[in-house]
Amino acid sequence: MENQTLENLFNSAVKNYQKGNLKLAAKICHKILEIDIENSRSLHLLGVIAGLEGKAKEAISYLTQAVKLNPNNPEIHSNLGLALKDNQQLEVAIKHYQKALELKPNYAEPYNGIGKIFLELGRLVESQKYYQQALKLDKNHANAHFGLALILLKQGNFIQGFHKYEWRWQKKDFSSRNFSQPLWDGSNFQGKTLLVYTEQGGGDSIQFIRYIPLVKKLGGRVIIELNQAGLKLLFTTFSEIDELFVIGEKLPDFDLQISLMSLPLIFQTTLETIPAKIPYLLVPKSTHFTIPPASEKNLKVGICWQTRSNTKTSQKRSCPVEYLEGIISIDKANFYILQKEVLPTDLEWLNSQTKIHHLGSSFNDLADTAAAIQQLDLVITIDTVIAHLAGALGKPVWVILNFDSDWRWMLDRNDSPWYPTSRLFRQQKIADWDSVLLDVKDSLKKLL
Repeated sequence: MENQTLENLFNSAVKNYQKGNLKLAAKICHKILEIDIENSRSLHLLGVIAGLEGKAKEAISYLTQAVKLNPNNPEIHSNLGLALKDNQQLEVAIKHYQKALELKPNYAEPYNGIGKIFLELGRLVESQKYYQQALKLDKNHANAHFGLALILLKQGNFIQGFHKYEWRWQKKDFSSRNFSQPLWDGSNFQGKTLLVYTEQGGGDSIQFIRYIPLVKKLGGRVIIELNQAGLKLLFTTFSEIDELFVIGEKLPDFDLQISLMSLPLIFQTTLETIPAKIPYLLVPKSTHFTIPPASEKNLKVGICWQTRSNTKTSQKRSCPVEYLEGIISIDKANFYILQKEVLPTDLEWLNSQTKIHHLGSSFNDLADTAAAIQQLDLVITIDTVIAHLAGALGKPVWVILNFDSDWRWMLDRNDSPWYPTSRLFRQQKIADWDSVLLDVKDSLKKLL
């Protein structure tokens, strides 16, 4: 009777998990563990749920217990590998993925997991091999296709890379839009209205809005739907945009639709054909933001060291504030904080510095940020929306990149074909902020 009760409870937990009711599924699993403390299936599901919620350490705890109780279960080993990877325990993660393959050789997910780890480590040949093996076992494995897209894009193979990048729509962790209107194929749309909608982050929107003039040459009305309200005023400077909307606002009738980030594929972009004429963004005439004055002899430098997002990727991009001390101590430079939010612990340290002005807290939107950047001599930033905004405005921008940098910054180069006024500073080892900030400091001294 008790076994039947446990079975019914677990089936209920699984159904709720599949529906996305993660909290209820977890609650049922805890109820099962009150009855049977060694129920490996409930521990396994709790580990998976914790991983989806971004709680890597909690996921490792549950999955380690589960694997001790059921050491020959390949799925538990694979999910433990994922949790360990998310916690940057890469070597141990690979061991669990390999154990999963030992137990179940035709299992695509561990191959994909190892491929992702090698991608993070910059070992692209090995990464590609594991992704391709995953696809041999499951030709529709969206994450493996997407991983290969990132490799191709990093290598500058944009034609194949952007083609594979469309697999993002099939990923479980990616939200797709369901429009009844047909997808635009790049053909002439004279007399029709095309909806171009944004996705992902503000930096992505700024990077790819450059394609809108090319779109407009092919047809009638172009309307844009933004997923971030803070971009709206900034994008009003595009004469090629007929109307701008923020997601949630009622859209007018339209005939065709496409994502902004699919435009490089539509236009068959190569390294040589990137629309890289800058500036392609302008400060709206209605925006009047004035930065505090500095001595005429001092360089005005904007800084950003932290992203607003709390995703795993964003956390790796953010630089601890104390590493900025060497830069801020340089004479003949005044510094202006461009990020909107500053952690209270960071603010305490920054308030003790006399040459720093916190602008970000005064910004209403990205148009204000753009106006501030226009008044600066240089922007020094991590990989965040600020880097894209400064680059699109044609301002000198030094971008500090984490070791596992995003595909758009490519490989082993200190410039960017997307932003001609940018200079890239790369970590040479994972989480090594010391060396890269020392390079920035030395370069800034030479500039002065």
